[in-house]
Amino acid sequence: MPSEAILAAFADELARNVGAYSELSPILGVQLDGTIDLGGGISLEAEPDEIIDSLAHRIPLQRLPVATGTSVLRQRYTVRPAFEFRGGEAIRESVTMPALAAREEVRQRVRLACLLASVGPVELPFLLLQPDPKSLFVAGKGNQASRTFGAMPLVAFPVAGANVARAYHGLVGFKGDASLARAIDRLGRSRLAASPVDRALDLGMAAEIVLMHDHSPANTEIAHKIGGRAAWLLGRDPDDRAAIFADMKALYQARSQAVHSGVLTKSKIDLDVADRLVTRAFNAILERGAFPDWTSLVMGGDALQTEEDPTS
Repeated sequence: MPSEAILAAFADELARNVGAYSELSPILGVQLDGTIDLGGGISLEAEPDEIIDSLAHRIPLQRLPVATGTSVLRQRYTVRPAFEFRGGEAIRESVTMPALAAREEVRQRVRLACLLASVGPVELPFLLLQPDPKSLFVAGKGNQASRTFGAMPLVAFPVAGANVARAYHGLVGFKGDASLARAIDRLGRSRLAASPVDRALDLGMAAEIVLMHDHSPANTEIAHKIGGRAAWLLGRDPDDRAAIFADMKALYQARSQAVHSGVLTKSKIDLDVADRLVTRAFNAILERGAFPDWTSLVMGGDALQTEEDPTS
């Protein structure tokens, strides 16, 4: 560049006095079918098919142990002011927008949405803070950070980005306490479990949290209540409700056996089928926008016909 152009660019960047950055979070366990714009500077970026674009997608992540096809959550944020002027202008404290806590909330919500749209575990354990490549005076490839996690998903399951976006926006607008998020988190943990016993424990807890959120742990006949609520929430006719009732009771009984004995010797439950059933219940509640009136529901009222399970 001519020296005059460099000086002009320097003056322009100082005048803006804004630092622009991206926070990249590889989504381990999910391979999206396309890039999704979630709004507000948030996007889920699939790895492109074209080899040059694919390499450009992966270059920032080369220091991270990620598999081919890994999708990335990108959150754009700014720091303002970016430069400190000494002299006539008073020194102001820089403000980051969105703040770190807000970006962490988005990251957790994206994980939950991916769990609802997928059949496998999902984790976002790494961060890469990347400066705007158009910035003239911020150099480097970015800073890496990570958080403690128990296990890493080894397989990236193909997932429809539209299903992730629908679940994400459903979580944003969901009215209620943190019960649903905690239950979906347990669903994710069950998919990383090292044994059928641990998987049954987490799946059973996920079902109990979301279907018994308005009762204390000391409530009696929980298995019967969970089965009945799931049956009326998901069932389309008496036979369908009876089957769901039996499957959900079997899951809770397996959970109880795992809690008290540490083994599943007497249980013949198919944990893959149980996983899909619990996921259906989560999506049906999310579709409503709030927890149902359980008393009305199990009496045959407040029925809602749900769409087919997006993970089937």
